[in-house]
Amino acid sequence: MKFIKDLLLLSKRAFYCSYKNLDLYVFQSVLFVLQFFIFTTTVQFEKSPIIIPITLIQIVIVILSTGFMYSIPYFITLRQKNELVSFPFVIQVSFRNFIRSLFLIFLYLLFFVVLGLVSLVFAYLFSMHWESVFTLFSQDALIMLIVFFPISTFFPIYFSVEKKSVSQSVKQSIITVAKEWRLSLVVLVMYTLILFAPQLVQGMNIPGMKEEYIQFVYGVIRDYFYFVIQIAILLYYQKFIRSSKVQLTK
Repeated sequence: MKFIKDLLLLSKRAFYCSYKNLDLYVFQSVLFVLQFFIFTTTVQFEKSPIIIPITLIQIVIVILSTGFMYSIPYFITLRQKNELVSFPFVIQVSFRNFIRSLFLIFLYLLFFVVLGLVSLVFAYLFSMHWESVFTLFSQDALIMLIVFFPISTFFPIYFSVEKKSVSQSVKQSIITVAKEWRLSLVVLVMYTLILFAPQLVQGMNIPGMKEEYIQFVYGVIRDYFYFVIQIAILLYYQKFIRSSKVQLTK
């Protein structure tokens, strides 16, 4: 009962904190809008020379988005200390944290290599086509969520706030997810609901709106809830995990 009460209080504080840091969410949304716009217009310039600069811009946006995602807890922590977090600073830190996270990206790629080998064995044992098995595994959103959830839940906090290395951040994230299993279960359920929300809106016939625009609106709303969840995890970490560590060291 106390856990539920604490969780509701943290949720309230997370939404309030997201409101106070709305500019960070706007920055995240701008990156999403740019990605969406480039993705939907790339086909038109596929055979045009302009496709090269468009592709380069898309790569820069992906790099910036990835680094920003890993840096959100750090920016919120600075704001809690009333320190200045300007947009040039956000861009600089996001690029720096992307470079620091390259080893994690390598681990993700290694995972898919292993997945390919497992798919090959699976296809051989059950007389199935390798590509069909690999596609089944790699495109199953729920499987990917369950696999990467322990790694990614607390990773941005240990990586950007505690300034730990990628390997240490991954290790600490997995350990913390296991220890804080109640919070982890709640977050996993929320991520699952957000993940499968597109299936609820897929095929919806809203007068005056094309399906891609519905997906666009969904993406903006999804990013906001991800933003709030990251803040809630940070607040939980500050109150129940880091504070207990400080008490143990006293």
